[in-house]
Amino acid sequence: MMLASVLMPKKCEVVFAVDAMQTVLMALLSSPNLILLDINVPGGAGIEVLKRLRVFNRTQQIPVIVISSEQNPAAESMARDLAAVNFLHKPIDEQILASAVDRLLGMQVNTP
Repeated sequence: MMLASVLMPKKCEVVFAVDAMQTVLMALLSSPNLILLDINVPGGAGIEVLKRLRVFNRTQQIPVIVISSEQNPAAESMARDLAAVNFLHKPIDEQILASAVDRLLGMQVNTP
């Protein structure tokens, strides 16, 4: 919900997927502008989701920010090898997330 609270003021439509399969299916059906992907997504590893997203023409160019509560250099390296544009560690710094989203979506950064 914290992620949504950062995105909603930017007038972003936020859609949640409950597991790995739904994440891939929703990405294929809706072609989002950006995906925030937890490395520990229910129903499968986030890395596997990222691999699947990179297979389909419709989803291979969607920017993905990977999020993890684990300090796992191997997972971060794999995510970057699969063209994740950013890898953020929990707890997420809202300013860093907002800046990454702004940069990726070409939005002007909101400053207080």
